[in-house]
Amino acid sequence: MNSAAQKEIIAAIITPPGEGGVGAIRVAGDGALALCAPFLNWGERKDGSGGGSDTPEAFMMRYSPFAKSPGGEALDETLAVWMPRGKSYTGDEQVEIFCHGGMIVLRSILQTLFDAGAKPAEPGEFTKRAFLNDRIDLTRAEAVAEMISAKSEFALGAARDNLFGKTGDLIKSMRERLVTLLATLESYVDFPEEEIDSDDYDLLLSICEEVTGTLSALIDSYRGGALIRDGFKIALAGRPNAGKSSLFNALLRKNRAIVSQSPGATRDYLSEWITLGEFTVMITDTAGLRETSEEIESQGQNFAKRILSEANLTLWLVDSSIDSWPTDAKSDLSEADLARTLIVANKTDLAHKEFGIELNVKTYPLSCKTGEGLAELEKIVLEFILKSMPDQTDGLIVTSERHLNKFREALGQMRLVMEGIAEKKSPELIAFDARQATRALDEITGVVYTDDILEQIFSKFCIGK
Repeated sequence: MNSAAQKEIIAAIITPPGEGGVGAIRVAGDGALALCAPFLNWGERKDGSGGGSDTPEAFMMRYSPFAKSPGGEALDETLAVWMPRGKSYTGDEQVEIFCHGGMIVLRSILQTLFDAGAKPAEPGEFTKRAFLNDRIDLTRAEAVAEMISAKSEFALGAARDNLFGKTGDLIKSMRERLVTLLATLESYVDFPEEEIDSDDYDLLLSICEEVTGTLSALIDSYRGGALIRDGFKIALAGRPNAGKSSLFNALLRKNRAIVSQSPGATRDYLSEWITLGEFTVMITDTAGLRETSEEIESQGQNFAKRILSEANLTLWLVDSSIDSWPTDAKSDLSEADLARTLIVANKTDLAHKEFGIELNVKTYPLSCKTGEGLAELEKIVLEFILKSMPDQTDGLIVTSERHLNKFREALGQMRLVMEGIAEKKSPELIAFDARQATRALDEITGVVYTDDILEQIFSKFCIGK
């Protein structure tokens, strides 16, 4: 965003769409107060007494009707607050208007502001301005979107750490160490004939080991971070007519998938989010896996195989009323990752005998028809999720793929720095690699940025944030 665009007054509804008790509109930019003032009577009381004012006290929320036109008929009763430049969320001059939460009244007020000269805010534009006005760094800006989209307490905790600057502070600490390293190296650049003395050599290696250790730990944390960010994914799989759709409906507590006695009824996959304990979990009902020459069913099975490869846990359903199911399951799961597979023996209400399986994997009995075993299965799944989640008390967990790539880039450069020191290369060459590592860290926080980076980040935001 150039400086001219940043001065434009932008406006958007900042509350979720739909009906609600209260809705809100944010107006930001140089002249926001002057644009809004003609439609507001800041000092008027509900009984009509009291004079209006175009210059309200900053941060004082005041009652005011909002007029269709300056001095005209009121659209709604509102509360409004003015925030001066440098002291608002965006860093721009800002007005926020709170009205009744129906979309018609919100859109009517917003359109009035557009007619007066405000521009519609782009997705993430308020937060983008906060970054450009040095109110927040890029890690905190990204955390705003992460807070909104958090699907679990784990995701909320990770986003909150970033919002309060945990990532930015750690990067700042590493950057300060690299500045010390660069200063030491550059003291030798003008004297190439001098070798790095032993004390400085030890200092340089100490900084490299410290920074590379931190970077390695951050990169290693991403596997758990991706799980936190994307949510836990469970796939229901098995042969046709094993009861996958019945279990899907049972877990959802509603009839979402078609249940049929005919094998191959599920040709596509269905996905829904459900709540298990404190987690929001995506559960997917897949097509039954069997040999088939039918094209549509075959395509559904290809989808199923892809979903199974991406799932964090697979519930493999078998029909326990069929005597051969243990042998069939052993064959079907011969190449499966049994560490993330639970075998669910469905239709126990029809089973003819006690069952067992020689896969070194416990089998969980269930009857989707009677509900017997469902609560126990949900408990087992919840325990599996808890064990899979990373320990957030161990330190910062990387949840952003963008951050991961930059940490990897910085680590690669730091390894070159260590090689250069060990091989006694020119301090100037070593310093070049150290600067590249520093730049990678700076791109995470936004000390260095391009328009492409900003577009990549803020295009993912919703309008109003």
